[in-house]
Amino acid sequence: MDIRNAAANVKLFAATHPSFTYAVGAGLVLSLSLLLLYRAALPKPLPGIPYNASSARNMFGDVPAMLSHIANEDGTFISYLINSLEKLDAPLVQVFIKPFGKPLLILSDYQEASHMMINRTKEFDRSTSSGDLVRGLGPDHHIHLKTTPAWRAQRRLVQDLMTPSFLTNVAGPALYEKASTLLDLWSAKAKVAGNRPWAAGKDIDNVALDAVMAFAFGKRFSEAHSATLPALKAVREMGHADIVALQGSGEADEPVSFPVYEEDKLL
Repeated sequence: MDIRNAAANVKLFAATHPSFTYAVGAGLVLSLSLLLLYRAALPKPLPGIPYNASSARNMFGDVPAMLSHIANEDGTFISYLINSLEKLDAPLVQVFIKPFGKPLLILSDYQEASHMMINRTKEFDRSTSSGDLVRGLGPDHHIHLKTTPAWRAQRRLVQDLMTPSFLTNVAGPALYEKASTLLDLWSAKAKVAGNRPWAAGKDIDNVALDAVMAFAFGKRFSEAHSATLPALKAVREMGHADIVALQGSGEADEPVSFPVYEEDKLL
């Protein structure tokens, strides 16, 4: 009897307060929509391929675990993938990075990956996820384009850069010349530093830049604009007092700090 009275009271209240009915209906529709949205956002694992079970139950997939790995273990996205491969003990695993997106397949078998990239290019095109890493720097670069007419047109522009004639007659001599300049720079630094070390990373970056500029824009441009020659000039122009002061600074195993030189503004 109480249940019937309660039901009758609810009907009477709904009849006299239509806004209440609309609110209840809207709440039910909203709740159902959120539930469907949540289920749609859950990862959809591919059958037969290992994955982290806890990530499959989270609408953000592997993202929370990946962020925790980066924050707590000073890791990276790549190290998280390596950990997942080791944890799941499989050469092929899947991780869930994008809500509503497809799983990201990670293949760690070198021979199979090489076979796919060399002999099965018609079946496996460039990865969209890998392309996203460089899309911001070169949105139209062919390095991340699928095999489309646009990709073929761009490849035709640079295909001669790997021919034997270009490598022998253009790139080879430029690389030899710039490498010789680097050896001159290091010989000059070695005489000044004595038995002490020095940081060589920037020297290598500079000579690589010089080589690219040489076979891209020609010898005349590379001679007028160099990243290595100013450093060589600065070392050779060091006076006796400067060399003595430099050799006397720091411990014997500390890298020598060579003078700062004026870099080419165009480069």
